[in-house]
Amino acid sequence: MSPKAFIRNLGCPKNEVDGDIMAGYLQRAGCKLVASPARADFMIVNTCGFVREAKEESIQEILELARYKESGCPKVLIVTGCLAQRYKEELSAGIPEIDHFLGIADLKNILNIVSSGNGKRTFTGRLTKCYQVADVYPVSRPRSFAYLKISDGCDNMCSYCAIPQIRGHHRSRPMKDIADEAKHHISHGVRELVLIGQDTTVYGSDLYGKQSLPLLIDKLSNLDGRFSIRIMYAHPKGLTDKIIGVLLSGKPVLPYLDLPLQHISDRILSAMNRKVTSTGIKDLIMKLRASVPGMMLRTTYLVGYPGETSSDFEKLLRFQEEFDIERVGVFGYSPEEGTKAYGSNVRVRASTIARRIDTLMSLVQEQSLRRNHALIGTVEKLLVDCPAGEGKVWARLSSQAPEVDGHVLLQGKFRRGTAVDARITDAEAYDLYAEPV
Repeated sequence: MSPKAFIRNLGCPKNEVDGDIMAGYLQRAGCKLVASPARADFMIVNTCGFVREAKEESIQEILELARYKESGCPKVLIVTGCLAQRYKEELSAGIPEIDHFLGIADLKNILNIVSSGNGKRTFTGRLTKCYQVADVYPVSRPRSFAYLKISDGCDNMCSYCAIPQIRGHHRSRPMKDIADEAKHHISHGVRELVLIGQDTTVYGSDLYGKQSLPLLIDKLSNLDGRFSIRIMYAHPKGLTDKIIGVLLSGKPVLPYLDLPLQHISDRILSAMNRKVTSTGIKDLIMKLRASVPGMMLRTTYLVGYPGETSSDFEKLLRFQEEFDIERVGVFGYSPEEGTKAYGSNVRVRASTIARRIDTLMSLVQEQSLRRNHALIGTVEKLLVDCPAGEGKVWARLSSQAPEVDGHVLLQGKFRRGTAVDARITDAEAYDLYAEPV
């Protein structure tokens, strides 16, 4: 009988892609993917190790799946992802139920583990010089969008972030590899290609000697089919006029940009090693909004960085109040071993961080609710994602990135990937309600 595998993906979309790549390898080898660990021969936890809460969730999931090994049925527990890459020795000593560890650049080795039947614990963790998965496509999911991971690793060395230690230097994926995968997704009904990486703006600088995101988008834009392209994880320091030009080119690129700002206080930006200034950020936002019709911005703010004063936070609050960034995520600082900020002795109290997050998110919610209420009565074009039950579907505006920006609950039954003209009938802070015209 074919072996059965259960995969639990944790963390960000970039990690989800890695899990789907493993699933692709397993399916190609004849392994059956199952939705329950109770039915699986192999249980795979694709962990996140970015911040403390993510580490705790990953460890909890490992321990939860380890309990299935007590049932008497032989099961193999495999741990991969960022936590395994960074802490495999600690996990090995602390959780003996783990049978194998798989590094983030060794995803193909999942086949060796599954096929060998080797009972001896194995470790893999080497990082390659090039990010390439050309010999397999990620397993297809029944949804309207697909994440296209165009690079891995990061060279920015932000003082709070451990990603360069975990995933190594920035490594671009060959353009043909990306285009071939995009064709695969489009042929499976995908209507939105979401470009992701630790920093998408520097794509190609290692492979082609220059920033090549515009060239990649030009190549993708010439593919056959009806689809759009969304750019995520664009570091503001790398947002050149050529990349902005892509948003104006008439190509199928949505007027949407994920622009992680983290802060606006120059003192904190410098301490974070973000290589941008408050003036530069403000000028960039005004330039984007003035030149790109319908421009929609998403950002993340990091609150409670060591040494952040009430004055620094007030600057961030006033910035969001004035510039009204449309889509916002707010996170509290998490001390990460090996980062420059880890040894700081001017930590902000956890209670202060929590209070600042609540204050900033309250403002964001007020702004979002006001913006959504202004849409009531208007007719908008929606992209259908999936069924919602009771004769309804979940859909999105083009200004809503999948999984992070809210949804539209649309009356009626429509196939995923369908474009529907609908009238907005009601609104909450993040989600909208609509009926077809």
